[in-house]
Amino acid sequence: MNKTKRFLVTSAALAGLTLIGSLTYHPGSQAKAGYASPVQVMNTTAQPGSVLSADKATRIPYQSNVIVSNCSGLQNCALSGFTSVPVGYRLVVENVSGFLNLASNSPAVSGYLENFHLPNQNFWGLSAPIGGTGFNGESFAGVNQNVTAVFDTGEFPFVVVYANFLNGFPQAITVAGHLENCSVVGCAAVQH
Repeated sequence: MNKTKRFLVTSAALAGLTLIGSLTYHPGSQAKAGYASPVQVMNTTAQPGSVLSADKATRIPYQSNVIVSNCSGLQNCALSGFTSVPVGYRLVVENVSGFLNLASNSPAVSGYLENFHLPNQNFWGLSAPIGGTGFNGESFAGVNQNVTAVFDTGEFPFVVVYANFLNGFPQAITVAGHLENCSVVGCAAVQH
């Protein structure tokens, strides 16, 4: 009798739950998606879908190098001739690096990256430790400075380094960053 009693109680409980479930069902309670037409995204490995934002996807790497051999003795050595920013773009400089050949008695290297396009003349400081001695007793220094500097259409970076340079030896500076496409990102005016 115990088995029969358990069977009847279990059956009654299931019947009750079924009855409650059937009474609470309402056709409007189902979630339904509304769309004008089905969307199907198909990408191949030859044409993958982009996962970058438009401004990052349109960035163009920028790297411009200047080498001069006319700096000698204790002086400010001007390194100019970096590629100017093309029409419709903005340059964001992120790093200035280089190699300098120095006299063994050179003071610590100091300098700056400059955007001297008026009315807003801007400077970013640079420094480099003197790294060692070369074959003929000369010294050298390696510059590697992270910066964030903005140059607009037609502008260009300009670097000045102060040290005691070896006569006739090359001094090299590289400016690196990226060009932003102003038709994509807008290139709002820089707040000064």
